[in-house]
Amino acid sequence: MKAGALRRLYVTLALVALPCADALGEIYKCVDAGKTSYQDQPCKGAATEKTLAPVDTKGITPTPSADDEKSNRLKTQVDEFARDRRKRELLAAIDRIERDLRDYDTAEATEVAALRDKRRYNENNPTAQPWEMQPVLKRIDDEIQSTADRYKALRQAARDRIAQLRKDAAGLEPPSAPKQ
Repeated sequence: MKAGALRRLYVTLALVALPCADALGEIYKCVDAGKTSYQDQPCKGAATEKTLAPVDTKGITPTPSADDEKSNRLKTQVDEFARDRRKRELLAAIDRIERDLRDYDTAEATEVAALRDKRRYNENNPTAQPWEMQPVLKRIDDEIQSTADRYKALRQAARDRIAQLRKDAAGLEPPSAPKQ
């Protein structure tokens, strides 16, 4: 480990341990057979005991180092890259949905054209009796309406999704710098 990283690790551990030490009360340093241990209970056996006083952590404010500033810049850069990647993903999703919208139009036109051909065939069927044709033509008209309604709902859902994705993409814009 580099000296700066090691120092940051020690400072971090100290800052984490200090509030805990204050909350726990006394800390006991025990030396038994040349091995040192720290614990929150008095030493057992023949171990040498030393009570450590809690350190006052009030008023201690860590000073930012060059490594902290570099880390903050790096974090800002990573956040910006993640924001850009997410925005590209949202724009790609919008493109896919817009292609789906065009495909819906084509599919609907194909289905409706087939149903209209079916209707024209039944209208011009010389072997069909008039009382037989009316229910058949009604069913075909209902199918045409049902098809139109289904694609209308699909298009509306796609438009709503596009609107939400655009809103999400606009929310990913980096925060503007404060005006001076």
